[in-house]
Amino acid sequence: MDLKKKLTKIFLLLDQPHIYHMTYLFTKPTEVVIEITNKCNLNCHNCFNKASFAKHNRNQKEMSTSYIKKIVDQIVKSNIKKVRFSGGEPFLRKDLPELINYAYNNNLTVWLNSNATSISQETIKKIENKVEDILISINGYNETSEKEWTSSNTFNQKLKTIKQLKKSKIPYLRAGTVATKSNIKNLEKIYKIIKQTKLNSWEIYRPITIKKSRENLNLKLLLQKLQKLSTDFGKIIPIANAIPLSAENPLIMNKFCVGSKFDDGHSRIVIDPTGYTKPSYFINENIGDPLNPIECWNHEFMKKMRNLKFLPRECEGCTYIQKCKGGSRYIANLINNNYSSKDPLMNIKNLI
Repeated sequence: MDLKKKLTKIFLLLDQPHIYHMTYLFTKPTEVVIEITNKCNLNCHNCFNKASFAKHNRNQKEMSTSYIKKIVDQIVKSNIKKVRFSGGEPFLRKDLPELINYAYNNNLTVWLNSNATSISQETIKKIENKVEDILISINGYNETSEKEWTSSNTFNQKLKTIKQLKKSKIPYLRAGTVATKSNIKNLEKIYKIIKQTKLNSWEIYRPITIKKSRENLNLKLLLQKLQKLSTDFGKIIPIANAIPLSAENPLIMNKFCVGSKFDDGHSRIVIDPTGYTKPSYFINENIGDPLNPIECWNHEFMKKMRNLKFLPRECEGCTYIQKCKGGSRYIANLINNNYSSKDPLMNIKNLI
């Protein structure tokens, strides 16, 4: 190893100790995500529902209210502290306030994922004291650009709902944007919407495809823009899903990337709308019974993932191994039919 790489490793050990956090030591998931419905009023590109067990029928039978409550009971029994209700669009289920109330009354922290286009003022009043965090998808800066992503004229309704949510007692509202070619080009315009709506934070996602196609991500331009916009925003605007830190300058990537903590089964499990348990939104490995979250967490596939048994050999010894975890194991498997293969964005020259 040359002197430059040695010095870089020393710097990282001193300045970034958190990247060595061993997530495979977790004895239970930090949260359980329950996709309570496949239904959605939008038709967004790259929606993870299109990769789910229920991908062939968005209108098939969903889990009942009583069954979801049984799942919540087991989350509590397992001493897991957080539940996230997702979809589809969770607010399309009329029993969502009832489910939120049930989880809250069982001392769970409740988070939601939503497109914020079908939330009534009445519903906001019912849930505002019980929800800690809502993640809102924003993939446009006006009606036309948002429609290109959602196939619906819902942008103005989204802005109206966000204003209502900001006036409520919900403490934290986040925005999430997929880094498509168009969104990177217009990132400054989307940023103006984030500032205008006074959302608490904003995160960017590497596009996750469900097709075996070449990834077209201008990461260099995205990082340049994120550095500039983060300075104005007053906080880091991160890339929040799995991406190899070697894809671009590792020091810059390390600053702006959350890493793989929330992907591929490293810190949470996801329950599909049809009642399957899987490692992540995209990975369709059936890891067990939704009524036994600890057993699912200890499924052999999950233990291999957390212990980095699917790590590409090129990653061994890399400084960033515990944060990066080899990038997206989902995409590696999608492209190469092998969870242990290289993430297509990995750049061997940048490995430290």
